[in-house]
Amino acid sequence: TTTTTTTTTTTPPPTTATITTTTTTTTTDITKSITTATTTTTATIIITTATTTKTITTITA
Repeated sequence: TTTTTTTTTTTPPPTTATITTTTTTTTTDITKSITTATTTTTATIIITTATTTKTITTITA
């Protein structure tokens, strides 16, 4: 009986995730004029810790 175990670890290149948040604020003053302010915040996250490990065990009688 022979048991063979093969382990492969793959580390992909860094990837980025982008999160965009938009906030719109509308205010009305006494003169009935409407002011709309839009704030857009963009955050970019770099993912560097993703690893994939694959283990294959083959048992041959």
